[in-house]
Order: sequence, then C-alpha cells, then structure tokens
Amino acid sequence: MELLSIHHAQITVPRGAENEARRFYCGVMGLREIPKPGSLSGRGGFWLRLGDVEIHVGTEDGIDRSRSKALPSGGSVRLAPSSHRSRSRDSGVRTHPGL
Repeated sequence: MELLSIHHAQITVPRGAENEARRFYCGVMGLREIPKPGSLSGRGGFWLRLGDVEIHVGTEDGIDRSRSKALPSGGSVRLAPSSHRSRSRDSGVRTHPGL
C-alpha cells in the first residue's frame, strides 16, 4: 500500500489561545485561514490551508506542551530568521525559549 496524499493534520492549542495561534500561523507563517463546516463552527479552533493540505487547529487543555513530543513537521520554511523575529514581534506572538 502506498500513501498518495494527506488531507489534513490536526494540532491543538490551549483553550483560549486561538487568537494568539491565529496571529502566529496566519500573521507570522503566512498560512491562509479557511472556513470550518457549519456543523463544527461552535467547537472552537480554526482551520488553515497550506498548499493542498488542511491544518485543523483545535483546542485541548491539560497537556504539558513543554514535555510533549507532539509537533507538526513540514518540509521547509523559506523565512529568514530576522524576518521571522520581526513578524513575530509585530504580531504580538510570544516565544518560549527551549521549545
């Protein structure tokens, strides 16, 4: 069996951190937010598109994110470090050293 494509990836952020996550993924990383289906709109979180792949950002509490091995991984990012810092600062995104 051969995997031909991936439809979506699911990641989570703490409940109440959606706006900060949206500023990071849309404002800093340049991803495009897409509408969630109406039946899911009241559940929190938001959806993004990166090329042909959707990224579903949900909310989840009770996770020690500093100890988790969970992470989204990708191929490459073409964003100069100084540009990343500037865009992060301008978007009000906090950084966490060591993560």
